[in-house]
Amino acid sequence: MKLMQTAINIDKLTIASAEQPKQRLLGYALCALPFLFALQFISQAQRDYTVGMDFRLTYSAAAAWLQGLDPYDDAALKDVWSRAGMAHATPPGHPQTPNVYPISVAPLLAPLAWLSFPTALVIWMLINAGCVATWVWQLYHHEKVPPIFRCAAIVILLFGFPLQYGLRFGNLAVVTSFLITTTLFQRHRPMFAGACLGLALVKHSLCAPLVLLFLFEKRWKFLFTAAGVYATLLLAGSLVYAGPTPWAWIGAMMNTGMESLAVGGINHHARLDGSALHLTTAALLYRVHPALVHLDKVILVVLGFAILRGCWRRTTTMNNDLRPVTPLHIALLGLNLMAYYHRLYDLVVVMMPLLMWLLIEHDRLAPRWRSAFWFIAVLMMLPGATVGGGMPNVSWPVLALIQPIGTWSLLLGVGCLAAWAWLASREYSDRPAVAATESTRNHRTTAFGQATTPADG
Repeated sequence: MKLMQTAINIDKLTIASAEQPKQRLLGYALCALPFLFALQFISQAQRDYTVGMDFRLTYSAAAAWLQGLDPYDDAALKDVWSRAGMAHATPPGHPQTPNVYPISVAPLLAPLAWLSFPTALVIWMLINAGCVATWVWQLYHHEKVPPIFRCAAIVILLFGFPLQYGLRFGNLAVVTSFLITTTLFQRHRPMFAGACLGLALVKHSLCAPLVLLFLFEKRWKFLFTAAGVYATLLLAGSLVYAGPTPWAWIGAMMNTGMESLAVGGINHHARLDGSALHLTTAALLYRVHPALVHLDKVILVVLGFAILRGCWRRTTTMNNDLRPVTPLHIALLGLNLMAYYHRLYDLVVVMMPLLMWLLIEHDRLAPRWRSAFWFIAVLMMLPGATVGGGMPNVSWPVLALIQPIGTWSLLLGVGCLAAWAWLASREYSDRPAVAATESTRNHRTTAFGQATTPADG
């Protein structure tokens, strides 16, 4: 019997060792896909005006800052763009995309702004692809999860409309979402995680709730590092700002943002020709019926209470430092997307942590909850906003249900996380605590090459 058992074990090891090269090859192939996407978009840049459209704004803003011009002045941005000699100049009478980023984006992108726009766009696309490839590598290396689930997570992320939309437009959403998820997964390394958070604050609208959460958790070393990195960027940007005072950019940025969100502005929730791409609850309710738009604050308050009461309770009853991401992190990021103006590419900041959480907690979630969250993840990837060109001249079911499917999936996701935290506490048992700890340590080691260490207090 012992000889037979030994022979069986040897056969298993032989099969496993034979499968490892194939698995590594598949992993490398999946990580190469984001770079193929980037090369595809780069090849389309000369004939497709939408490729790199959002990067054009941040590039122009950084170039204007370097040239001593006001990066919040529409005429200055147009002047920079026209002097760059680009064929796709903004048509006369049409403003640039409103610059609603803080001045910190200028010194951050200044190295790229020294280059010609085509060269800078290629580099930026490859940086985005590198971030996504790292995500793919992290999702793929959960060996204790069946391959079908790992591959499903990668397909949802890579081929989902939010990521494809963000890559095509070259928005900061992909890079800042990568920095935010790295912040969550690296909380046990406060200096490194704090530096990532400080860089991510360039798009502060995505990660402001996490800053508040970390304040409550008293992660002081972590927060001081983030504040130091971000303050350095702000100070560098403000000292070179071409305004009456170094801090005049704050008023200019706020005025630009308020104008775009005002009635009749290009980002107002009643602009049905573009709100299919918006994630705010107000835009969703207006599409269902204009009279419902004032319920958005009620929905946000109810969800906020449920999240803080339920997710906070569940998070604090287990060792938060053993889990790279928790339902509280995901729910807060999702609630933030619905509360303030965000576009569909920002949904990536919720999708990636949700997929990672589903893989980490695969064996601990009850089957019906696991199925519900996977269903929501699939909804998040659907390109509903492209149906009918995103225009309002469609039937009501398309206008209210299909086009804003991204916002519906976000609302369902946040609501489901809150419901899970309230109802599933007994089902989410801490029985396999040792196994969960080992799985998390394995995740951190394979994804980042670091051993688990206590979190910063």
